[in-house]
Amino acid sequence: MTFGEKIFFFIFGFRFLVATTVPLEFSLVPKINCFDLNRNGNPDFIALSNSASPRTVYHIEVSSSKTEILWEFTMPETKKGYFVDMILGDFDKDGVIELIATAYQDDSNDIFYIFSLDEFGYNGTPPTITGIKNISSINNPRRLYKMQPGANGQSLFLLTQGSPNRQVVMCEYSGDEIISVGSMGKEFLKNTMSPIDIALGDFDGDGGEDIFILDNGFTPSGYIIYSDGKEMSNTLSGYPRLKYLHENGVDLNFDGTDDIVMVNRSGELMSDIWGNEPLSFSKDKINSIIIKPDNGFVYLTSITKSGEIENYSLDPLTRSILSSEIISPKFNHNGYKTVHSLITQKDILLFHDGNNPELWLTSLAIELITDTPPPLPIQRIYNRNPDYVINVGDNFSHLIQWETSATFRNFTEEFLPENMEFDLDELTLNWIPRQVQLGYHELSYKLELREKGNRKLASDNGKIYVSQNEPLSEKPYSFLLYVNDPISFQKQQDSITIVNGELFEWIIPIDDDNADAQLSVEIISGEKSANYDLLQPEITLVSVDNEIEAEPAVVESEEIVEIEPEVKTDTAVPQQETIIENIKIESEEPIYVDSVRTEYEKFAEEKLESEEDPFKKTKQESSVEEFKTMEEEYREKLKTHKKILKDGKNIWIPIDSLLVSEDSTTVEEPKIENPEVSEVATIPASDSLSFSDKTGDEELIVENIEEISSTDNQFVEITYAELVKHKTQFSWLPHTAPGDYNFTIAVTDGFTSDTSLFTITVHPEIDLSLNKTHFTATVDQMFNTSLILKPSSQSEKYNFNLIDAPENMRIDTAGTINWVPLPTQVDDYNFQLEVTDGIATSRLQYEIYVNAPPVISSRPGEIFILPLGEQLNFPMENFDMNTNTELKWKLLSGPTDMALNSQGVLSWGGFELGHHPYEIQLTDGIDSVQWKASIYVNAPPVITSKPVVAVPEGERYEYPLFAMDENTISPKDSLAENTIIFSLAQGPEGMKIEDNILVWETNDNHPGEYMVAITANDGVQDAIQVFPVFINSFPVITSPDSVTVQLGDTLRMQIEAYDPNPGDSLTFHLDSLRNGLVLELHNGLLTWLPENSDIGLHKFTLQVKDGHDNTGTAIPFQIYVYRPPLLTSELSTEAFVGLEYAAFITAEDLYGKKLSSPESIQIDSASFNYYNLSEYAHLFKWTPRDVDKGDHEFIIRITDEHGFITLHHHKLSVFTNPCVQCNNDEMPADSTGN
Repeated sequence: MTFGEKIFFFIFGFRFLVATTVPLEFSLVPKINCFDLNRNGNPDFIALSNSASPRTVYHIEVSSSKTEILWEFTMPETKKGYFVDMILGDFDKDGVIELIATAYQDDSNDIFYIFSLDEFGYNGTPPTITGIKNISSINNPRRLYKMQPGANGQSLFLLTQGSPNRQVVMCEYSGDEIISVGSMGKEFLKNTMSPIDIALGDFDGDGGEDIFILDNGFTPSGYIIYSDGKEMSNTLSGYPRLKYLHENGVDLNFDGTDDIVMVNRSGELMSDIWGNEPLSFSKDKINSIIIKPDNGFVYLTSITKSGEIENYSLDPLTRSILSSEIISPKFNHNGYKTVHSLITQKDILLFHDGNNPELWLTSLAIELITDTPPPLPIQRIYNRNPDYVINVGDNFSHLIQWETSATFRNFTEEFLPENMEFDLDELTLNWIPRQVQLGYHELSYKLELREKGNRKLASDNGKIYVSQNEPLSEKPYSFLLYVNDPISFQKQQDSITIVNGELFEWIIPIDDDNADAQLSVEIISGEKSANYDLLQPEITLVSVDNEIEAEPAVVESEEIVEIEPEVKTDTAVPQQETIIENIKIESEEPIYVDSVRTEYEKFAEEKLESEEDPFKKTKQESSVEEFKTMEEEYREKLKTHKKILKDGKNIWIPIDSLLVSEDSTTVEEPKIENPEVSEVATIPASDSLSFSDKTGDEELIVENIEEISSTDNQFVEITYAELVKHKTQFSWLPHTAPGDYNFTIAVTDGFTSDTSLFTITVHPEIDLSLNKTHFTATVDQMFNTSLILKPSSQSEKYNFNLIDAPENMRIDTAGTINWVPLPTQVDDYNFQLEVTDGIATSRLQYEIYVNAPPVISSRPGEIFILPLGEQLNFPMENFDMNTNTELKWKLLSGPTDMALNSQGVLSWGGFELGHHPYEIQLTDGIDSVQWKASIYVNAPPVITSKPVVAVPEGERYEYPLFAMDENTISPKDSLAENTIIFSLAQGPEGMKIEDNILVWETNDNHPGEYMVAITANDGVQDAIQVFPVFINSFPVITSPDSVTVQLGDTLRMQIEAYDPNPGDSLTFHLDSLRNGLVLELHNGLLTWLPENSDIGLHKFTLQVKDGHDNTGTAIPFQIYVYRPPLLTSELSTEAFVGLEYAAFITAEDLYGKKLSSPESIQIDSASFNYYNLSEYAHLFKWTPRDVDKGDHEFIIRITDEHGFITLHHHKLSVFTNPCVQCNNDEMPADSTGN
């Protein structure tokens, strides 16, 4: 890493040294780090909505003050499911990054959503939704695990499926399909049943990627599938249930083999190399960990459920904690339950799920910072023109040539571009440059040739011989190649329709990935009023000034930004300018500045002062001293040495070796400091120099020394991450006749060009200028207005859209607005009407004042009744829903002397009988409301008939009704005569008025007095008459109509009766009397002592008289004489231990009938257990035990069919068995007595 690169590294790290809290619009669950996909220096990631069933995927970028949603995708409503997990990478090796998301889908196997991404994020292409080829049973996906590419570059990934059909499937993505490569650990999964977790790593030290499957149950177990195909169980004996399995193996003991890292549910760190002995380091529930071994130590960061970040340095051998640091997130809002985390290359991002969700960003511990992704391809930019320009993908062939007088001997490569090949047959260098080889490339080599010299005649010992001198020569050849990306328009439309009078701006991207491309654009043919311009791109720069800024500066490239390019030599060169994409780059004489002091040391010292962990502080001090030493050595080296480019490498040479003597044509050979370079480095001179060195008969001649050095080593290297996407803009504001206009535009980069032909159809604008836009509408009344279009803007069909209009406003297909304003929709309404024909769009702003007509909220009735001689003074009230309105009253017509003042008080004296019509009006200046009514002066009616007040019971009651009234005109109709209507206001049921006669059928009514009220109504007032009507009645017997008496008891019953007519005397009678039966005549006392002959039911007729006639009131009456059921069995009173006590229980009813039904004889209770009574024979059995010795009692419930019950208590004594040889084989004694 160069000094400049180190300074940049520390400055970039300082940007996120201070933790930042950023508010979120809604709660998120981060899923994947995108590694700064759009390369602007800000972290970005893929996230899901924080829901139990997330249906939306987001690509989000984080800055110091906000988050920005770069794109989002929501699962279509037709898809019933939610996203589960996702991975990111170039899985099909096409140079395009894919986001593969898996989702749970109801009743569907299409569980994969595949998105294509570029450096700007999601490219807008709808995702591919597919299932897994070669397998159909995956419908409950859980996790995705990205595997390392294989030797053939194949990128695979693992998919786990949850219960009930658990699987681990290895998949590949190819040809827009997910293909199953095979299932892993089938037998292991078949014999286990808990949730699955996966860890990937080199668990056997062979360099391949192995798979560890964890069955995470109460007694976890594992299974390893090695890269060579071997499989092995890992029982994890004695391990508790685990909370977390690190997805990648970690070499904790530095033995070259990855180890499995786990966290149990108690928050303790575990590993298979430690057995089941854990390392306790956290008291909170852990969501994730970051772990990295380095130089014998293990650096670990855990993130808890509450968001605390715990940094530890561990000794993996002793399992001891060397240092620790706990950082709590500084959220601005509390009240959250869970914190989700995401780890980027250098930062930790925490997200909480509270009502005010936030993101807290802090730097990752220095020890845990991982290596950045491999560098992108680099383009070189030189300050001179190339010797050859080659379009990428073209076949470039360079012929090896030399003077015809010489013959070829050796070819020696100095520097050839990658993948350039030598054709032995044709003696050519062949090359097809790839897309990643854009820019300048050096091509240099040496040819060793044999030259034909002069012949020489000589003699030796009188003999003539002729020799020809053929010296060897070595000639260097150097060329500068430029690989050009042929410029082209991106795919675009051939025809476009725009609207006349509206500015049309069309962004047209240009494909040219050369970093130094100089583009120019022009309109070749078309309307002169159109413009075609090259847009200036935005370039992001990171300041390396003494003041470290928190955010990178963004400048437009039209400004001149002076930056120091990274050059491959420190040789002093004249100042020169290179213009690249309108950025001015000035190369100056390098001047050493001790920026370590001004930049790095200040940063490092502040970091050391704030560091409290002694272990980390010692490592940081060592790192600082090492950097200072390297920088000091670099400064001292610059005093005596310079760098030059030799064989494609930067090497140090002494400054003195570059001196050339003025009177010498030879070059002093420099002493090269780089021991790896053994050849002579030659330095350019103004003239061609040569020297020879004879070896034997051959002479080596080196010519054109200036060509031996490499091509101009003043260049700038640009990574592909710094490439600017070129965009052009075609703009036109047409004011012309509608029609088709053809355009041809061109773009060139100086080497290649491209043209594009397209047709622009100018569509007529929609002219709405003829329309009235200010209206007044009235509440509850239809408002409508029709849109007027100028004839010049007529199209076949228009679509109309109301914007910010009242919710009940509608517009039909003809452009007519219809609206009935509601009472709540008053005063001013502003809205827009958008008119479009599918191409052109115009808007019209409407202003409507909605008036609510005034309301007379309090007024006399439509026919107001005024008693004769009284004065009317009625204060009327009003209401208007509009604000700032003035209401006025007016009496339009009425009787003489009627008046209505400005406050709405209506006054008049009623001294004349009959109707008196009038009309009033209330207005708000826009709408008015009228009220037409009448005042009726009334005199009340008088009832003149006398009521009938008595009627015999059962006879019809009649009373003729008569009344009189002074009013002759009906109060309801001024053209009708007045009539009196009689009504029954109160009376007994069945009483009614027929032809002004009050009638009543009294048959169904009780005797006594009934109050009656009748009214005589003249349509306005009632006259009321109230009187009683008396009905004479018969006695009423209230006693029961039957009674029972047990044989041997005396019956005493009071016969109860009453007469509704007060003052009547009652007498009591029976039609026949049994022997001994007595009924008192006046008080109704019934007495009887029945005999055995009286057993059974006896029926009588009971009669009560009130003295008014001989009939009275009679009812059927019956007396039931009964005897309770009787036990007829003779039961023994003794029982013996061990001997069965058995007896048939029999009984009879009051008539002597034997009881045989199962429910007639039952044991109600007993003082002993384990007895039995048969259901039909009523056989009672019991074998007493030794514990039953003593006195007992059991109760027999006897019930006859008449419902009479007897409870028979039987006492029983249990004794010791006197006969030990006796058995229970004998039949029970007959206890029935039959």
